[in-house]
Amino acid sequence: MQAVPNSNNPNLIVDTGYVTGSPRCDYKVNFTQTGTHYIWIRGLWINDADNSVHIGLNGVANSTSDRITYFAAYSPTDYVWTRTTLDSVDASINVATTGVHTLNLWMREDGVIVDKILLTTSASYVPPAGPAEPLESPQDLLADDTPSALFPKFVEAKIKLKDPKLSLDDMGVQIRNRRNNYSRWQDFPMPWEVSEAVAPMTQHINLSSFPNIFDTITVEVFSDRNNNSLWDSGEPRLQTGEMRSVDLHNRRFLLRHEKTAANAHTMILSLAAFRPGSTGVGTFTSDVDLLRKQTLTLPLTSSDDSLRWKTSYKRHRNFSPASLTSEPFLSVGNVLQVDENRPLRKGIPRPCV
Repeated sequence: MQAVPNSNNPNLIVDTGYVTGSPRCDYKVNFTQTGTHYIWIRGLWINDADNSVHIGLNGVANSTSDRITYFAAYSPTDYVWTRTTLDSVDASINVATTGVHTLNLWMREDGVIVDKILLTTSASYVPPAGPAEPLESPQDLLADDTPSALFPKFVEAKIKLKDPKLSLDDMGVQIRNRRNNYSRWQDFPMPWEVSEAVAPMTQHINLSSFPNIFDTITVEVFSDRNNNSLWDSGEPRLQTGEMRSVDLHNRRFLLRHEKTAANAHTMILSLAAFRPGSTGVGTFTSDVDLLRKQTLTLPLTSSDDSLRWKTSYKRHRNFSPASLTSEPFLSVGNVLQVDENRPLRKGIPRPCV
């Protein structure tokens, strides 16, 4: 921020009446502590005619933070911190109450350039030097004076004035995936009102009587000894059976191989337990609810180096093909089953889903 135009006149100094007569910038600050707060100003101090400002609180001048200046070597390129005042005291303000207050910055000399303002409760703290923020001149800010460029700047200024914690990005509508994990059917939220418009309606807590409302996934891993990408009778194979896709979320599903001899391996397909502390091990088809850890094993020989991984996804299981439209939506059609068949080498682990 720069006070312009710059007259470069060392005698043009505003020490009285600056609260109402000098250019001012306001900053909303949420103070979490009361008491003395020390003020550091980071600026580009070019000469002794462009090197001082006033700081106040809530629109009131403050004798311990006015006439903040810089006395060291001037430079047109180096940004430097200062808290020195012409009263030979370190600049500070006293905050009587916590909460949001308005910090005021007034111009004392035109041409002054301020990059940052820092508040600290520590009298010994000294801020480190660092790169300056990009300096925008008024000409740069108004280079595009179209409504589409000026209106967002106007809104941002109003938002900062009302609530400094908000930004323009916080405005509008945001959609979030608020995930809820339920381990039992009875934990799912129930409707607070049921309308019996046509016929009496039944409330179901246990959905096991509706087997076709869930999408399912079936995993099959087999040795492709005949190299035809299909399972043939006599080829080793692991099958999970149909699993509800909702039962697989956030669970480790892994295929791995353990070497048991020079040319022999054991292929292991495992699914982590649904919840911590579950005991026992199932074999997918032996545990319909898939609450426990699931494991399938299959011995492989030297003839079983080339494997195939097949996944079958079944969708819209409660509909018949005739009830589904054939018109695709966003290039995706309403197919009832999607099969994925991929090659796999023995000894290479694979996450399953």
